[in-house]
Parts: sequence; C-alpha cells; structure tokens
Amino acid sequence: MPNCSVLVVDDDELILRLVHEALSEEGFAVTTAAGALEAARALARSPVELVLLDIHMPGLDGRQFAEDLRARHISSKIVVMTGGPNAQRLAREISADGYLEKPFDIANLVTVVQGLCGDGAALRQI
Repeated sequence: MPNCSVLVVDDDELILRLVHEALSEEGFAVTTAAGALEAARALARSPVELVLLDIHMPGLDGRQFAEDLRARHISSKIVVMTGGPNAQRLAREISADGYLEKPFDIANLVTVVQGLCGDGAALRQI
C-alpha cells in the first residue's frame, strides 16, 4: 500500500517492534509511539491515515487520546488494539474504525490495515 501512513501507539516495546516490522515489510510508512503523549507529538509533526491504538497505557490512555483526536477533528482512522473480550465494545465507544484483540495474528493485522488504507471499509465491523 504505497503512501499509506500508520502510527502504532502501544506501551509494549515488543508489540511496537513486531507491528512496525510486519507493516513495513508490506510497504506501509510506519511510525511508532510508546504512549499517547509521544503519539500526539508524532501527529503534530506528520499526520497519518491510520492509528493502531492500545487502550490501556499509563498516563494518558488510548481512550482519552482517541477522544482528543476526534475533538480536534483529526481524520485519521483508528483501530483499537487491546486484550480481553471487550475490544469490540471499547472500539465502538470511541468511534474507532476497527479493532484487533490481543494477541492478534500478524496476517489479520495486515488484512485490517490494508482494508482501512485501501478503500476505507473496516474489515471488522464494530
């Protein structure tokens, strides 16, 4: 997917590295942030088309970050990445475009990102 930029926001360094590597290999322009404040700084420097967002992070959590994006009318699509059975509910609550339950399959991650960066249709309805 040329010209599709993705910001991965997660406080787990391993997830950041794995997602960055997997999506970079598929041709996505990937930036990572270890938390919401770092992500806000990254978005101020360069807008992205898609944000892969962990919800449970120390400090400013993913829910607050998503609400701030929407309040500032930032048009980036959001995919919630979180563990537990409540991923779909959390995604719906913050008006996300999709969700991935941790642990997620890398092939599924790539499929979701391709779908949202391609024609804009969320592949996992929420």
